[in-house]
Formats: sequence, C-alpha cells, structure tokens
Amino acid sequence: MAGERKFRADERRRWLLDMTVHSFSSCVFTAESSLVS
Repeated sequence: MAGERKFRADERRRWLLDMTVHSFSSCVFTAESSLVS
C-alpha cells in the first residue's frame, strides 16, 4: 500500500514536471517568435 502511494506521488511529480517544462518551452517559443517577427 505504501509503495503504491509513493508510486502515485512519483507519477504526479513527473506529470507536474512535464507540464512545467511544456509551458516554459511554450513561453520561450512564443517569445522567440515575437522577437523574430
């Protein structure tokens, strides 16, 4: 049970990390696009 709870916590942390990286790269991409144009 404890192992399953830890696994879920790791999954949530990984998902949050993915969302953070995705939104950050999107912001960078948008900033570069606005600078180029």
